[in-house]
Amino acid sequence: MSRHGIVHISELPRRGRWAARSPRSGEQEAMFYIVTAIVLAFVTVISIVGWMMSPKETVRKDANGEHIHPSAMRKAAGLTAVSALVLLLLVTAGTALARVGAREVGIETSLGKYSRTLQAGWQIKAPWAEVETFSTQLQRSEMDAPIAFAGGGSGTQHMTVQWTITGEQAQELWSRYRQFENVDGMLVQPAAREAVATVLASYTPAEARAEGKVEEVREAVEKALTERLSPYGVQLDSVALPPAALDQTAQDALNRVVEAEANVDRAQSRLEQARIDAEADRERNKNVTAENLVLECLTITNNWNVEENGPLPATWNCFGGDAADVLVNTNR
Repeated sequence: MSRHGIVHISELPRRGRWAARSPRSGEQEAMFYIVTAIVLAFVTVISIVGWMMSPKETVRKDANGEHIHPSAMRKAAGLTAVSALVLLLLVTAGTALARVGAREVGIETSLGKYSRTLQAGWQIKAPWAEVETFSTQLQRSEMDAPIAFAGGGSGTQHMTVQWTITGEQAQELWSRYRQFENVDGMLVQPAAREAVATVLASYTPAEARAEGKVEEVREAVEKALTERLSPYGVQLDSVALPPAALDQTAQDALNRVVEAEANVDRAQSRLEQARIDAEADRERNKNVTAENLVLECLTITNNWNVEENGPLPATWNCFGGDAADVLVNTNR
């Protein structure tokens, strides 16, 4: 879900398939109409003049006398005038209609100058005018940006940017970039590369990949890119930043940090184990008293199995050397 609603990948236009045409082709079409219209208008006028100046009838003489016939020249001039006029009207009607697709705005220009902005649907325009279409659908741009890290090291950051344009500022975009695909190549991609390079310049390779910093970096890039694009009517939807490809210097610095963090983790683990062992020793020492030792000795003596283990040693005594002999359960 983007900020502009749910957009499926299939709706994203493929690179190079925008509806925009080159300014040269548009100017050529306009010039073609102008030349064609002038020629057809000239033919129409000449034909009308010829039709008016031609006699309506001609007299032909033969052996049977004089015969009056309609003027063939007048008829040809009339047919030529009508044909040229009809063709001129058809060409004018065909070039005066323009269709702007859904989720597009059209920029009508006349001989390279802005005329007006057209909304979606069929529109009537000047026959010599051209229409450049700008899509308002969600666009997807992918690029690689060279980056340099704080403290040394560099790399390449791949990034994916999704963006749209606002129809209200399509005129401004046309004035600057003329074609829709130029908005991506001349505005969005350079601004994105500049934004990510500026943000990552304040991070070390390890900081840029640290837990909790990845989202911070992405949000900082998104904010910087929004500031660069919004004045031109380009709205940023999202920025995706996978881990950057590092050069050897940056990779070595990252490896040192990772190794140091691993050493710290191992030291902390050993310290924790030592604490656990010390706590266990303290618990055991709490139970080592004279009374507990005597009870343990009596338990062993009472459970002693003479048949399996033989008699207890003669010196066996649970109460010290001066104590009386201990009675042993010999039934075991």
